[in-house]
Amino acid sequence: MVAFELLVSLSNNVTLKISFENLKEAEERFGEYESILKLVSEKLGETVKLEPRSVKPTIDHVCRFIRENQLEFLQSPRQAVDAIGLVLYAYDPVGLKTADIAKYSKVANPSPYLTGKDYREYFIEDGEGYGLSIKGHQWIESVVAKDYPKPPVEKPSGDEPSNLG
Repeated sequence: MVAFELLVSLSNNVTLKISFENLKEAEERFGEYESILKLVSEKLGETVKLEPRSVKPTIDHVCRFIRENQLEFLQSPRQAVDAIGLVLYAYDPVGLKTADIAKYSKVANPSPYLTGKDYREYFIEDGEGYGLSIKGHQWIESVVAKDYPKPPVEKPSGDEPSNLG
């Protein structure tokens, strides 16, 4: 299963698609990707601009990815466990190591939340790092994401046609 797809949109309706399974594989192959991007830039005569990945629509009002796959919160998490859950949901299906969870969530020591009895049902650990359990996904989608208000939808401004019967 492909965990990540890097889509590089170029002019002339050309899109370069690069797929990889996990961040380790991406790091190992980054030299290859860099060579491909350089070749494309040289042959097509343009600069390649990489776009950050997108978060799932469920939480796009709470956080977003910025440069180099760094997660940025648009709204401050109310609780440390919310921050941890949102980070793991954003990076899903890739598990994260405790140090990365701390870095992205701004929770200095996430271990008590990840392994403590109060929240243990939300988190799972595999050999690669931590992720969300099925119950954890449900918790983020049905509780946490709904605790943060979505911005109001902007209505188009200007003159609207009137209905003249």
